[in-house]
Amino acid sequence: MLPWIEKYRPNHLNDIILDEETKKLFTNMIDDKYFPQILFYGPPGTGKTTTIICLLKMYQAKYKCSHNVIHLNASDERGIETIRTQIHSFIYTQGMFHNDLKFIVLDEVDSMTKPAQLSLLGLLNIPNVRFCLICNYISKLIQPLRDALLLIPFYNTINDDTYINNIVEKEHIKIDNETLKDIKFNYYPDLRSTVNSLQNYYYNPYPIIKENILDLVCTSYNDTSYSNTSYNDTSYSNIIMINEYIKTIYFKDFLIKLFIKMLNYNVDIKLIKMMKDLIIIKQDFDYFDKYFMPYYKELNP
Repeated sequence: MLPWIEKYRPNHLNDIILDEETKKLFTNMIDDKYFPQILFYGPPGTGKTTTIICLLKMYQAKYKCSHNVIHLNASDERGIETIRTQIHSFIYTQGMFHNDLKFIVLDEVDSMTKPAQLSLLGLLNIPNVRFCLICNYISKLIQPLRDALLLIPFYNTINDDTYINNIVEKEHIKIDNETLKDIKFNYYPDLRSTVNSLQNYYYNPYPIIKENILDLVCTSYNDTSYSNTSYNDTSYSNIIMINEYIKTIYFKDFLIKLFIKMLNYNVDIKLIKMMKDLIIIKQDFDYFDKYFMPYYKELNP
């Protein structure tokens, strides 16, 4: 069974959701045959690798060149000497009698050590060679390396559901809009995880963290002693529903999503520490119910 993320991977730059400025930049790079040393950075699943592959395919098609791209992964080939050997072999054996640009795509460069990054910096000066670097966390790159590259961020800030809705339609997925919205809520901006989750749900429906439940937790939760709450009270009913719901899902994922939601409300150092303990150490529903949420409600009466 082919994973949907591969089945529906864009094959052309026009199929990728990008802002207009970035699209124009890429078009000009191809048309002007001006290709700087570049770095694509941003969260996982935001289309960095797919975009550079499509961009280089456009270049190869326009200028009728091939065998001028090598794709390496820094997390697999962490030794800089291994990378250096592969790069030198590629540069001096592929198209050695042509002046066409040669492209080296290096993924996950944020996994490289600082000495390895310094060595990589020295390779950027090789004539007729362009590096296309990709990373998730730009903060892990040394400043001199960042300064030598054109930095292009990927954050999927454009709210366009075309890609996901196209998969739903073509795979004839029977899913209500609310569930689809919750799947997007859980994984945005990571499109890869969104598609994988959608495929998993299609074959084996499972409980999904619901955004409206998180909203209820933040706005309707009270101390579970219920001393001043009647059984007919809406707030009481909400708490019962929330408690039962939480027990059906993976608690750690729920806590992470909840805390992100809570950042829109009043928090303090104590609450942050309690949440850290909950996520990393306790993962205990009773602690959440009896101590964490009552303190949160003190901050947000």
